[in-house]
Amino acid sequence: TLTQADIDRGTTSNTATATGVPPTGPPIESPLSTVEIPSIPAPGLSLVKSVDRPSVSTVGQTITYSFLVTNTGNTTLTGVTVKEGAFTGSGQLGPITPASVATLAPGASTTFTATYVVTRADLQSGSLSNTATATGVPPTGPPIESPPSTVKVPAVPPFSGLATTGSEPLWAALLAAAFLLVLGGALKVRSGSRFSRS
Repeated sequence: TLTQADIDRGTTSNTATATGVPPTGPPIESPLSTVEIPSIPAPGLSLVKSVDRPSVSTVGQTITYSFLVTNTGNTTLTGVTVKEGAFTGSGQLGPITPASVATLAPGASTTFTATYVVTRADLQSGSLSNTATATGVPPTGPPIESPPSTVKVPAVPPFSGLATTGSEPLWAALLAAAFLLVLGGALKVRSGSRFSRS
């Protein structure tokens, strides 16, 4: 029965001899016979990136990116890491943790994370886009890299600077303006009624 170590090694060999005892004389032994069964390595790696917020709307908000890395091949991978690609944020993305995973068996997954603090320029740009890939080293051959994974976070546009400072959103400002308008109209009608009676 093959083990993962057999697959990682790339081949499994077995050598044997046969022995027998003749009617006279010492036992005899056949020449060695060896069979070697190669295992075809097919390393693979996938990355799915996600974020903990559906959107951002305030300067200073912290968002957390998650990187789910899965060994989709048939060999053990070592030194698994996540590598950042294109990032539209105007600030600095925090370090990816952990820095690397020592080993990842076939079918196994692990999650990396990184944080980012939203800036005013991010809100004005309308969205934050981030792309990353995962890399790992198979037992034989060069390192492999996953297809890129991208996540995009919409940014709520600021209204007169209010949304960027954590103040009232647009709907609150409009509601207040409507209330003042109705109140002013009511006062005008009341004042006109008094004047007509006099």
